[in-house]
Amino acid sequence: MPDAPRPADTRTLHIVALVLAVLSVVAFFSLPGGVIDYLIMIACAGAAVFFAVRGVLRPGVLRWVVLVGGIVATLMLVTSLGLFVIRVTRVLTSGAPI
Repeated sequence: MPDAPRPADTRTLHIVALVLAVLSVVAFFSLPGGVIDYLIMIACAGAAVFFAVRGVLRPGVLRWVVLVGGIVATLMLVTSLGLFVIRVTRVLTSGAPI
C-alpha cells in the first residue's frame, strides 16, 4: 500500500504571503506614481491579497500574521486602484504624458 501523501507545509505559503504583503507596501511608498507605477503596485498588492487569502485558509503558526498582512495588502490594493483611476482620468482629460 503506497504511503498517503503528506500535507503541504503551510509555513512556506504563509511566509510567501507575508513577503508579498511587505513588497506591496514597499512598492506603494517607493514608486513615483505614474500610470505604469500604479499598475505595478496593483499587481504586487493583488498577488499579496491572493496569497494571503490562500494562507489564511490553511492552519499554521503564522496564520494571524498572514491575516494582518492580507488586510494591509488589501488596503494597498484599494488605494492603488483609486490613485490609478485618478491618474488615468487626469491623463485622459489633460493630455499630459503618461
